[in-house]
Amino acid sequence: MLRRYREILNSILNTDGCITGNELAKLCNVSIRTIRLDIKEINKLLEGYNVEIDSIMKKGYYLTEICKKRLKENDIIKSVWDQEYIAQLPNTPRERQMYIILKLTMKDYISIEELSDKLYISTSTINNDISAIKKWLKENLNLNIKYSLNKGIKLECSEWYKRNVIGWVIAKKSNASSVMKNCYYLFNHQNIVILTDKLFPIINSETKKYGYVLSGHSSQFLCNQIFIALERCKLGFRLKSTEIEEEFLPVITAIGEAILTQLKIELPEIEWLNLQQYFKSRQFIDGTDLKNINTKEAINITREFIKNVYAKFDVNIENHPKIKDTLLLYTASMINRLRFKHCIVNSIDENIIKTYPFEYKIACEMRNVVKKELGLEVTLIELAYITMHLVSTKEMWSKKLKTIIVCDFDQSIINFIKNKIFTYLNEKISFYGFYTYQEFTFGLVENLEEVDFIITTATLAGRTNIPFAIISPTMEQKDFINLYEHLENLKVTDKK
Repeated sequence: MLRRYREILNSILNTDGCITGNELAKLCNVSIRTIRLDIKEINKLLEGYNVEIDSIMKKGYYLTEICKKRLKENDIIKSVWDQEYIAQLPNTPRERQMYIILKLTMKDYISIEELSDKLYISTSTINNDISAIKKWLKENLNLNIKYSLNKGIKLECSEWYKRNVIGWVIAKKSNASSVMKNCYYLFNHQNIVILTDKLFPIINSETKKYGYVLSGHSSQFLCNQIFIALERCKLGFRLKSTEIEEEFLPVITAIGEAILTQLKIELPEIEWLNLQQYFKSRQFIDGTDLKNINTKEAINITREFIKNVYAKFDVNIENHPKIKDTLLLYTASMINRLRFKHCIVNSIDENIIKTYPFEYKIACEMRNVVKKELGLEVTLIELAYITMHLVSTKEMWSKKLKTIIVCDFDQSIINFIKNKIFTYLNEKISFYGFYTYQEFTFGLVENLEEVDFIITTATLAGRTNIPFAIISPTMEQKDFINLYEHLENLKVTDKK
């Protein structure tokens, strides 16, 4: 409904003169009566901003120029939208499930009837949501929900795990209004954005002083976790010191001191040790001093991965320090995420592995190494990120296929084919020379045993076992598609 309100208001705002109820009804796919009721509700929401939608009989709805100016200058549409969205009860299965999970972190037991009454849905729907929640908790955090006929449901875990659960839920929707909505469910206010806006420059400054550079989403996540720690402490939820045994990193000590000095916010040491675990699980980017994160585990895992990739795929990453450093940068925090069941904040589409099957095959070697060395299961999203690391550096590590071109046409065609291939396929092949069909047939090609691939204007069927692709002398679009398919299939086949 709120989306429709926004659509109606935007339509009236951006219309010169009036827009009829019939036009709005068609736009929103509702009745004219619904539009009239919506306009009344919208005007109630706008009362505090001294803005009102007016109407003229037979002409429609409009906003005065003064009202339009107020809406635009004060970004009122977004403000009203956000406030109403935050206070609105969840109305999709996903929203309800996250709502229930967050509520379970706040009290021991919640009855099915209480949830049904609060969310205005049937107990059977609640039970379906709980089944989905159980699956989500098991897959992502290896946690379970306890069920009691008399008391209801309970999230069976310690405060340390509950903090992690909250982190996962908030991280899944990182836009400001969703974060505020989730915090409203938890603490009945949405002050998280106000505080994190103050925390961000402090964290950004202190981390860089100590040689760490966090991704933007990782910095935001850390700010959110500090806010959550502060609010949970206010409500009396305490971490147990036995759950976290670590030495303080200088950067965490510095962040704590800067926040105390500048914002007068103080947290117990155990809270900062817990936040330190989250910090070490964040995604670091270029500019980070590798000495800060290159643990023996990370170095060993990265080394074994590189060694296995060379043995199985003939891809030598060892010769490319930049790729090694990028992998190490990722692997160090990945190990921490896997060990503590921490989430990746800035998630990417896991279907990327279908787009780059060969790079994904290589990335899967990381799963094998981590399982063998640490007994940890690498998740699909982690493999998707490693796949993207390989894709982004492919030009450095990919093996170019030694290629000859067999062509019987004149020099103009030879030059044309050569220029086209060098322009579009230079990163995939190494050119070993041009030959006529007769030269190839009579065995006059030098070092033919070293050739991986042949591009030819005539079929070589029965003449060679070397893979080849036939092209037209004028190199049409279908020829490039054919060549790309041959080259990609050849590389994948060679590595099996």
